Amino acid sequence: MSGEVPREIHVAFENVSAAEANRLADSLKKRFLELTDQQIQANTIKSSQSTMDFGTTLVLVFGTPAAIAVAKGLYEALKRLPNIVVVKTREGTVIASGDGAANMSVHEVLNSIQK
Repeated sequence: MSGEVPREIHVAFENVSAAEANRLADSLKKRFLELTDQQIQANTIKSSQSTMDFGTTLVLVFGTPAAIAVAKGLYEALKRLPNIVVVKTREGTVIASGDGAANMSVHEVLNSIQK
């Protein structure tokens, strides 16, 4: 990621318990690291400091070389869990969520994370 401004995407989980969100975040983290051959930073953060969970939001920081693999991983997650996964920018703008996101192609996901 040298010489370029890395992208940051937040993957949150709605309509599930904190424990389930934590499990999903951990599972997706492993999948993203696998897809990108460890070329990204993937960390879980707490959505609220008042909870005792390990983190229910997955933060992905990546450069251009990993963007296609990240898009593929997001595509898989959105297809599998359309009403649970919410993808946001660092600023909090929702990129994908709900049934509409389940119909996105990998190319559409890639375009949305590169804006």
